[in-house]
Amino acid sequence: RFSHAVNSTISNLHPAKCARQRKIDVQLDMTTIPAFIVVFGLLWFLLRPRRPKPKIN
Repeated sequence: RFSHAVNSTISNLHPAKCARQRKIDVQLDMTTIPAFIVVFGLLWFLLRPRRPKPKIN
């Protein structure tokens, strides 16, 4: 279920790639929006700028 939500999110984020196989059909339902939130939250958590550690002399 979660992998299906992530896959649908990825396919919604890459419409040009999937346009060859099928029509661009962005369907917003109750599972797409939490999937977007989860994916963007995960990306922000992984790619956020880290604070420089204080150097100890």
